[in-house]
Parts: sequence; C-alpha cells; structure tokens
Amino acid sequence: MQWRSIVVGLLVLRLTLNCALWFAFGLGPSWGFNFPIHFSFNLPRAEPEHGGAAASRHPAWSRRLYELGDPGEKTCSKVSENTPKESYLSFFREGRDEYDRKYGSFPDALKVEMRRMAKDMFYFGYDNYMKYAFPEDELNPIDCRGRGPDLLNPSNININDVLGNYSLTLIDTLDTLLVLGNVSEFHRAVKLVIDTVSFDKDSTVQVFEANIRGTRWSCLCRAGPGLCPGLCPGLCPGLCPGLCPGCVLACVRQVLACVRQVLACVRQVLACVRQVLACVGQVLACVGQVLACVGQVLACVGQVLACVGQVLACVGQVLAVSGRILGSLISAHILLTDPRHPFGDIGLEDYDNELLHLAHDLAVRLLPAFENTSTGIPYPRVNLKSGVPPDSINETCTAGAGSLLVEFGILSRLIGDSTFEWVARRAVRALWNLRSNETGLLGNVVNIQTGQWVGKQSGLGAGMDSFYEYLLKSYILFGEKEDYRMFKAAYESIQSHLRRGREACNEGEGDPPLYVNVNMFNGQIMNTWIDSLQAFFPGLQVLNGDVENAICLHAFYYAIWRRFGALPERYNWQLQAPDVLFYPLRPELVESTYLLYQATKNPFYLHVGMDILQSLERNTKVKCGYATLHHVVDKSKEDRMESFFLSETCKYLYLLFDEDNPLHQSGSRYIFTTEGHVVPIDLRFREKHWEEQFPYEEPTKEPPANISNCERIPEERRYALPLKSMYMRQIDHMVGLS
Repeated sequence: MQWRSIVVGLLVLRLTLNCALWFAFGLGPSWGFNFPIHFSFNLPRAEPEHGGAAASRHPAWSRRLYELGDPGEKTCSKVSENTPKESYLSFFREGRDEYDRKYGSFPDALKVEMRRMAKDMFYFGYDNYMKYAFPEDELNPIDCRGRGPDLLNPSNININDVLGNYSLTLIDTLDTLLVLGNVSEFHRAVKLVIDTVSFDKDSTVQVFEANIRGTRWSCLCRAGPGLCPGLCPGLCPGLCPGLCPGCVLACVRQVLACVRQVLACVRQVLACVRQVLACVGQVLACVGQVLACVGQVLACVGQVLACVGQVLACVGQVLAVSGRILGSLISAHILLTDPRHPFGDIGLEDYDNELLHLAHDLAVRLLPAFENTSTGIPYPRVNLKSGVPPDSINETCTAGAGSLLVEFGILSRLIGDSTFEWVARRAVRALWNLRSNETGLLGNVVNIQTGQWVGKQSGLGAGMDSFYEYLLKSYILFGEKEDYRMFKAAYESIQSHLRRGREACNEGEGDPPLYVNVNMFNGQIMNTWIDSLQAFFPGLQVLNGDVENAICLHAFYYAIWRRFGALPERYNWQLQAPDVLFYPLRPELVESTYLLYQATKNPFYLHVGMDILQSLERNTKVKCGYATLHHVVDKSKEDRMESFFLSETCKYLYLLFDEDNPLHQSGSRYIFTTEGHVVPIDLRFREKHWEEQFPYEEPTKEPPANISNCERIPEERRYALPLKSMYMRQIDHMVGLS
C-alpha cells in the first residue's frame, strides 16, 4: 500500500504542476505576454541634395510635402505610358478663379484709402517718437518712452548694436518726410539734426543683431531603484521533508501550498515583466526624444556657427551707421540742394551744407575700421571717438564689410575726396577675390586678417544680402563696369547653386523657385530655413530685369505673410513652421512689393500692400506706436519700434499707393539705398576728380533706374495675375494655407 500512496502523490503533484504551468504560460487572459511595443523617433530631417550642379537644379525641393502614400504622386514623378497624362499640379487647378476675383482689380477709391492709412501709420509712430522719445534713438511704443544705448550693460548687443545717442529715428526719417510731402516738418527736422546731433561720442555699436535660443528637453522614463525587489524569496523551503508511508496526503497539502507560492511568485514575475516592458517602452520613447533633440541640437549648432560671425563679427557702425545715418544725411542734403527740385522748392534758408559736413565727420570717424587689416576688409567694430577697440575681433560678415560702396562713393564724389570710395571699393574687391573657385559663391563670415572663411554658408539673407544689392546699385549710380561684372557673375552663381525648383516661374512642373542656404564650396544645402531679410531679393531681381523670377519668390514670401500676418525672422520650408518667431517690423517684403508694382502695374501687388498694411495695424499697433512682434503666432509683443519701420516700411507702403508722388513722375530717376534712402541717379555721380586712381570708362548705355525694365512685362500681363492661379494655390499649400 505504501508504494501506491507514493504513486498517487506523484501523479497529483505532476497534475498540479501542469495546471500551474498552463495557467502561467498558456496564453491565459491575465498572464500571457501580449505586449506589443511601438515607438517612433519622429526625426524630421532635411535630406541634403548631392550631385553638385545637377542636384541644385532639381525641380522638387520639398518632396516630402506631397508624399501622399503613392510614390507615383510625388512632385515631378514620372508616369508610365498607361498612366493618364495628368500633372500633380492638377490638384491646384480647382478653384483657380478665386484668385482672379480677389486680386484682379483695385479701385481708385480704395487706393486713396490705403494711402491715407499708410500716412496715418507713419505719423502715429513719428509724432509719438518726437513727443516721448526725442532726442533718444528709438521709441518704446508700449511704455511711451525713449530708448538709447544700454550703458549699464555693454553686452546687451540687441540694443547696443545700433543705438548710439545720435537721435537715430529722426535722422533716419528725414527723406520720408519729403516723400510724404511735409516740407515744413522736414525743415524742422533738419534744423533739429543740425542743432542737436554730434558724433563725438564714446559709443561702440554692433551691426547685426542675433538671438540664439536654446531648446530644453528631458527624458520621460525615470525607473525607480530596486525594480521587483525581493522576488519570491525562500521559494518552498523544505519541500515534503522525511516523506514516509501514510503521510502522502499531508505531503500533497504541502505540495499544493507550495504550488500556490509558485503561482503567487509567477504573478510577481509577470507583474515585474510588465514594469520592465513598460519602462522599455518609456526608454525607447525617451531614446526617440533624445535622438530628435540631438537633431535639433545639431541644427542649432549649425545656426549658432552660422550666426557667430553675425553676432560677434558683423558689428560696428560701419554698416548700421553708414546705411542708416550716413545714407540719410547724404540723401537729405542732396534733396535739399537738388536744382531740379523734384519735391518743389524745399530750399532751407541759411543752409550751408551742414548735413554734408555731418556726414563727412561721421565717415572720417569710421575710417579707422579700414586701417591695419591684412586684407583691406574693415574691422567689424569702431568707436566713434577712439577708433577700433583694443579687444576688437577679426571676424566680420560679408554684408557688413561689402555694403559701404554707395554711401562712401557718393560722399567721395560730393566732396572730391577719393579716400572713402577707395577704402570701400578695396573691401569689395578683397571679398570678391575670396570667392570659391568651384562655385563662385562667397561665405557669410570672414577673418579680416587671414582671409579665411569662418562662416561657409552662402545665401541671400542675413550676412549676405546687401553685398549683392550694392554691386548692382553701385553700377547704376556710378557706371563702373567692374561693379556690374561682379554682380552678373554673382547672380549667375546664385542661379546655378542656390536656386531650387522648376526652371520657369509660370510654366512647367515642379516646385516653385526658392533660394536656399548652401555650402559655398560645393553648393550642398546646409539647412532648411530662409530668413525674412531674403525677401529683399525680388526687388533686386526687378532692378536686374529678371521680373519673372521675382514674381515667384515674392509670392512665396507673401504666402508666409498671409499665414502668420507677419514674416517670422526664420521660416523652415521643410517643416512649414517658423524657426525664429519674432518680427521686428522689417521692410523687405514691402520694398519688393513696391518695386514689382512699379515694374508690372499689376493690381495684385496693391492687394499685397493692403494685406500687409492691415496686418500691421491689427497686430502691431500699441499705445504710442507700432511694436515688434515677439511671436508671430500668438502675436505677443516686444516694446521696441526700430527706426527702419518709419524710414522704410511706412515709406514703401505710402509710395505703393501714391501714384502721383514726385518720385513717380516722368523724368524722375531715383534709387533707394539698402536702408531705403532716396538718391537721384545723377550724372554728377559719374564724375571723379581722381581719374589717375579710378580710370573712368564711358558706359555703353544708360544704367537702369529704380523702376527699370517695365517694358519687359507685356501689356496684357498687367490685367492678369502675375502668377498663374494653380501656381499660387501650390505655394499656398506648401506653406500650410490650404
């Protein structure tokens, strides 16, 4: 009987263990291992295009935007012979008449209303500056106070880059008062400048302002210590010790009790496994965040490296002072003394060239920046009283060093002293000689002593923009063939290496033309953002006669404006989102809108101007003026109204709607400096008294005026949209408007 009891006990034990194992691992509803793991790194990235010039001409720069699941539906996809010959652009053909209805006409009464609105905008800002801020440099429009340099914090480059206790806003708006027809206020402002402004100041100012914003991130998974502590300690100790005849049932009871312990332990193990797997999911999600953040950090590093020269290098009053102040003083002097009197008889009694003397004094104070440099490229920083600071850095941006030729050239020709034009032209030639032999492109930051490129990004925005602008405008003013040869070569390099998209603006397949930031040495894309300063380029294309390309690029920026009611400082064309969110009331888009209207007379551009004007009035107007938008999405504001808002943004808006302005009269030939100051195209600027230094060559034909190439647009085009409806709808889709 004893052996039978043992056999029965063993059978019961085996059956019990089998049941336990089935419950634990037999895919029961509570203990099975059905733990699917899903994770995504969510890493948006820009795929650099390879292949040199061939890649640069690829018609699709934003393939990802149209990937709808079927590879055959991508931009510029190839179709088989059996596929219906229907372009992807057919997606944008529906509803094309909507654009014709909206932009096809602009009543004269509405034009008068918009002109009045632009004029009121200027005076609301100007009058409050004179009431609350003068003689300080700028107006804080929210607090209704003046703003000058931050003397207590010299490192506050956002303020000290430009402001220097010289009534910047008043000087900057002198010619705008004439454009608006206010001769009496112009005279009062000139007298105030003569009586109150001096440049004998211990003031050192930087040129470009940059804000570098960091991205904060954290990992979500923080697993606590001691995961599953004390797991099943002392599992079934002393199982059935001293097994003997007649005690099988007692042993079975012990076995069953032990099985219960085993099952309880299995539950703990499974619960622990769930914790582990849940944590693994968190860890993987965290890894995705980390990798995504790494991508952001690397992109930020690229931006930082691209901006370091702009923050630290592109400094000094050499451009800010030369462009805003020197240019305005020269412009006002020329308009005061112009024998043709385009704005009527505006002569000021007892005026003895004081504005010209101020301009000369300022330029002399800038000359130390050009001394003691190995390349001839000027130092980025200069103190108006003591010269180049001892701790001045040796890095400057291309625009800062190469955008002095117009103001310095005019000054030299007005006073008969070649020094100023000579140093400016030497800097331009030095930069030009440093361009890439492979691409013909220039970088954005250079060492003035070694001639080595510190910033290798080549683009059309910050750090580069006005360099190209002044090559063409210098030729228009001075007739120097060298300037046009440089501009023509630069423009060809830009078209070959920076331009992406379809070949023609108004015809064909592919994405709309866009100019991207590339490496100056190989033409490969360096990042996927464009900045608001690049919006000047369509206006420059108009001056060069390339109106068709200007139309397309302008339409892209206008679509961004329509989406946000402003232009973000940087816009990521791949992510369809701003990278840098503020808008400091910049004029570049308005300037291009004005010049395109002068070239085409198309009412579309009057509608663009009205949209911009109404957006500014709605989103930026505050108690005492118009404030910088801190965030283009939520429309939060910063308490600053920079001088260029009055001197450029308001001026171009007013001129856009003022058909009868003296600048638009037959025989009036003017050009605008990079800071929007009016300069006549005059034969006296073709004359030099130092022919032995600059041999003069008679130009073969007259240079274009600031409203050049109007004849390039056929008459019938003036009554149709400048850009076909389907292409406008395509651009709207690509910036997230549809």
